[in-house]
Amino acid sequence: MRIFSLLLALLLITQPVYSLAEDFKIATVDLDRILNESKVAQVKKKELDAISTKKKQQIDAKRTTLKATEDKIKNGQISEDSKEADQFRAQARDFTRMVKDAEEELRKEYLKTTRELMKRAAVVIEQYAKSNKMSLVLEKSKKSGGPVLYGSETMDITSAVISEINKG
Repeated sequence: MRIFSLLLALLLITQPVYSLAEDFKIATVDLDRILNESKVAQVKKKELDAISTKKKQQIDAKRTTLKATEDKIKNGQISEDSKEADQFRAQARDFTRMVKDAEEELRKEYLKTTRELMKRAAVVIEQYAKSNKMSLVLEKSKKSGGPVLYGSETMDITSAVISEINKG
């Protein structure tokens, strides 16, 4: 009789766990794919590429001008003690600052864009998960080393999230 009571108690205790497990839905999402494949991300990437190309052209033009003056100094066409040589050195320092500023501006713009896209993705992922009664969504991108070591493709909601982002 005592064993029967223990089994009955064990059954009653474990029953809710089984029913909870049935309602527990897990999904995975690849944030790298969202950041690379969504229309918004592709537009932002083109904008960043255009800014980068413009900055590179400005830097290359300035570098060419500085190189010509440097060659004149090395060839003795311009004296190292001349005002023109002093201007060259000042322009070379300005050039170094210009390159660093361009790199910093691009870095900031990239981070800003990434933050905006991540916020937007988080909202869409949350809405999608709630509307599909999901209990947990895990990040699975290989690049960022997400917590998922393996996940079935049937659990992956990345394409659905990208579709939702592209609608908005």
